[in-house]
Amino acid sequence: DLALTNNLEIKQARFRESISTINVRESKFALLPTLTGNSTFNLNYGRSVDPFSYEFVNQKINSSNGNLLATVPVFQGFQYLNQIAQAKLNLEVDKSNIKKLENELTLLVITTYLQIANYKDLVLAAEQQLELAKMQEKHTQLYFNLRDKTSADLSHAKAFVANANLNLVTAKNQLNLSYLRLAQLLERKPFDQFDIEELSNVELSSNTVYAPAVIHDIAIK
Repeated sequence: DLALTNNLEIKQARFRESISTINVRESKFALLPTLTGNSTFNLNYGRSVDPFSYEFVNQKINSSNGNLLATVPVFQGFQYLNQIAQAKLNLEVDKSNIKKLENELTLLVITTYLQIANYKDLVLAAEQQLELAKMQEKHTQLYFNLRDKTSADLSHAKAFVANANLNLVTAKNQLNLSYLRLAQLLERKPFDQFDIEELSNVELSSNTVYAPAVIHDIAIK
């Protein structure tokens, strides 16, 4: 909901839809009759020409005039009807585009959310693997001191620790990038800390056949 409300691209698409709605209304108004009018009022002082006698007079003269013009479209080669049809089609295109953008954004948000949940599990697994590697290195060092392990064994244990540490750093970086992507999709400030609600464990019977719609509903809950 936050993504659909805050996304700039969707806001622009809705703005274009509003313009198309106005265009449809204006194209329909073009079929209506039009009436225009204007009026003028003149006031002259001093020597001037009397508009009635066309003689020069030296007095104040008031004059006014006005006109009205009415036009009715009779036939324009179906131009106005075609403009209405085109405006309606443009409006439908804009509506479809909004729906398309909303579906794509929704999918991106869900995918990114699942990535975060996955990387959080990977970070936890990498931390446990690193602890195991450190314990293994410690034991190997003790056996090496007792001359029960070779330097190759010790080097291998240290390499295992280094590799586990690299996996942990990689998992944390991927987790942070996923948080950043989700923040961008939600139009949040990138450095504002936030967390996601964990997925609840859903048990599905292996003997039950679920329709795709049911699986989808369970997945998004």
